[in-house]
Amino acid sequence: MGKDLASLVRGIDKVAANSRGSIAYLVSLDDDKAAARKKLTAFAADNKLKAVDMTINRGGAKAPRGWKINEKAKHTVVIYKNKTVVKTFGLNKLDKKSVAEVTAAVAKVLGS
Repeated sequence: MGKDLASLVRGIDKVAANSRGSIAYLVSLDDDKAAARKKLTAFAADNKLKAVDMTINRGGAKAPRGWKINEKAKHTVVIYKNKTVVKTFGLNKLDKKSVAEVTAAVAKVLGS
């Protein structure tokens, strides 16, 4: 939960907040659910998130089936529309370029 992830999530939050009916989630894949809950709560408050909901995967660190999670990537962004995945990003490095690419893809899907 570093500055790079915060930049990405704030970018998605801004786009999603301006789109009617959009939903965005940050899902923690962590076996220590109590620690993950504390991290997510602090992360949401520190970054003043409005449209990105936080949740903890019930299966812990194991990615849920069908989510198209890139298990080799540190972060996976899944963009979906009408319950269908339209784009995924497996990211190990978050920089201005990758943040811009993801937020642009989110905006395109949401019609923002």
